[in-house]
Amino acid sequence: MHTATYSANDSLRESLIGALNARGIDHDTDGHGVLEWVYIDLPDGSQIWIADVNSELDGTLAEYSGLAAVHRSGEEWQRNITVYESPSIGDVRDMAAWNRELAELLAAVESSIRTVTEVWRAADRVAATLGPGWQVDREHSANPPGRIIRHPDGRALRVFPHEHRGRRRISAVGHYPATRRPRGPQDDPMVTVAACRTASTLSWEVKRSLLPRYHRVLAAITTFNARDEREQEQRRQLAERLSVRLPGVTATPDPARPLEAARHLHGDVTGAGVWCEVAMADDASTVNVTLRDVPTEWAVGLLCTLGHFPAVSGVR
Repeated sequence: MHTATYSANDSLRESLIGALNARGIDHDTDGHGVLEWVYIDLPDGSQIWIADVNSELDGTLAEYSGLAAVHRSGEEWQRNITVYESPSIGDVRDMAAWNRELAELLAAVESSIRTVTEVWRAADRVAATLGPGWQVDREHSANPPGRIIRHPDGRALRVFPHEHRGRRRISAVGHYPATRRPRGPQDDPMVTVAACRTASTLSWEVKRSLLPRYHRVLAAITTFNARDEREQEQRRQLAERLSVRLPGVTATPDPARPLEAARHLHGDVTGAGVWCEVAMADDASTVNVTLRDVPTEWAVGLLCTLGHFPAVSGVR
């Protein structure tokens, strides 16, 4: 445990680096201009960056205004997860706050290093034992927690850490393509081992128990998505036909179901002053039509047409 004694005249930079050295945390510094930060390389290619509120390490502890540590990953460090941030960061605080917050930051950084390392090694081991083609996706961030293992044929698994009844665990679940298919607990098979177990134990559980169930769920999703895509195309084509026939009535996405193509059309029929709304069935085989402000003669004509509809059914 780091127990150094600090004074207000001590350098923030040297104090932080000394604390990291005392904990045995390998690190380096980087920056440009007046900006400087400490960074810690992690085995998955990501980094933890540590600096003060201004992304600097200059000044003395008398000017201390808080510390922040961020886990950065992805292309050009686009993904950022806060590891630690001082309360009321930006406000100058006393030496007691420095000592307390330094200890909190070091504990948070060590925990993050341990978690990332455990999960990366487990994911890498699982990928190696699953056979040719499986690799850990280095671009996948740790948010949501964990690592994605991918195969060129589109299959993917997620290995992630969590706690259960106070014990650290590492689990693996299937990683599926986006779908509108309803899913229940049986569609999310998972295997779990204690974090202290070897990565080969998790690998064995994945091959023995997870993959067979994952393949069944993935096949069902793939079949559903293919059918759903055809139905979306049918709705899109119907929406185009109706929009041509009813100028002013346009397709609108359904916010509750963002993955699907046009399901609803609505608007004022140009030149008629009639409000029209069309809601399509999944396969576009039927539609619900709502009309408002229809002139009386039009309404009578529409109703009469509906009365003779069986005679013209099948007309497109």
